[in-house]
Amino acid sequence: MKNKVIEAFQQIYKTSPSIIVRAPGRVNLIGEHTDYNQGFVFPMAIESQVLIAASPRTDDKIYLTAMDQNNRTCVFALNNIVKDDKELWSNYPKGIAFLLKERGYSFPAFNAVISGNIPMGAGLSSSAALLVAFAVLLQNLGNFSLDKIEVAKLCQQAENLFCGVQSGIMDQFIITLAQESHALFIDCQDLSYKHVSLPNNLTILISNTMKSRELSGSAYNECHAECNKAVELLAKFHQKNFLSLRDISLEQLKEAEKVLPTNLFQRAKHVISENLRVLEAVKACQHNDLTLLGQLINQSHKSLSLDYKVSSKELDLMVEISRRQVGVYGARLTGAGFGGCTVNLVATEFAQEIAKSIKDEYLQETGIAAEIYFATASAGASLLK
Repeated sequence: MKNKVIEAFQQIYKTSPSIIVRAPGRVNLIGEHTDYNQGFVFPMAIESQVLIAASPRTDDKIYLTAMDQNNRTCVFALNNIVKDDKELWSNYPKGIAFLLKERGYSFPAFNAVISGNIPMGAGLSSSAALLVAFAVLLQNLGNFSLDKIEVAKLCQQAENLFCGVQSGIMDQFIITLAQESHALFIDCQDLSYKHVSLPNNLTILISNTMKSRELSGSAYNECHAECNKAVELLAKFHQKNFLSLRDISLEQLKEAEKVLPTNLFQRAKHVISENLRVLEAVKACQHNDLTLLGQLINQSHKSLSLDYKVSSKELDLMVEISRRQVGVYGARLTGAGFGGCTVNLVATEFAQEIAKSIKDEYLQETGIAAEIYFATASAGASLLK
């Protein structure tokens, strides 16, 4: 893929790029819809990635060409960065450039070509990878360096303000700080984290339902708003200064069940119970307990489907098919939901057979050809050239 991006850059700009950066996608093993509730998450970076090839310009114009958007090009001036309601993909690099300039950092204008092999709309964070890749690029163009946690915060803010998605910090955090062969336990309240080795004889399969979902759509932001409303009502009931669902126990939630609308109670129930599952999942990994880890993954999907209501018939079916297979420890939707992918924890010795069976059975039941990816825990975003 690197050669492909270089060749495209040379063809478009008639010169070779001086900088190439990469940022991986991610799959979240467990801890869904907890990050924007100041909770716990447990993702890992994957080998699929976004690449950007670039070279500085001497004027103030930035030229971006997106190979995966049919070579669509966006041009804007460094001194006039505004959101684009048509070329939505361009708001990701624009958001990073705008916020860095606002904070006093300087960097030259540039030509860039963007490409990647992270499936878009699949819940594997192609958008967050694009944000982080541009944050790495602009640091190198401007010869300045940001702390990695600050990079994650910057990218989250860009997604919130410029792209209209009220995301938490998990995606940007793992893509920035990932370590090869490890998942990352993140406390989204204080941003402490711990690299955790994955168990032996475990293969991570990602099954793409091929049903896309749109993060900036109303459903995701509605989830966020309803969680905040639940916190407000729970704080009033208990007469305590709860700042997020992270501050509330299951017992406190149950005590207040009668004063919460059903949908808010269910939102809160998922988030609070999911935080507990993440803590147990980390321990299961550390003890190489794949049976317990799989049970927690399965419980997570049930909660996401029945309580948080962000699954879909395709996701539920994909999970059901996976769990039929010999050698599968657990399966659940991953990402925001509403479509996209499932993550499957499988015994390595059965991985190839399981992947084929999932694909065959899903095709037979839906008529849709799913895509199956073997995920390897990769390192975070970096400079390649």
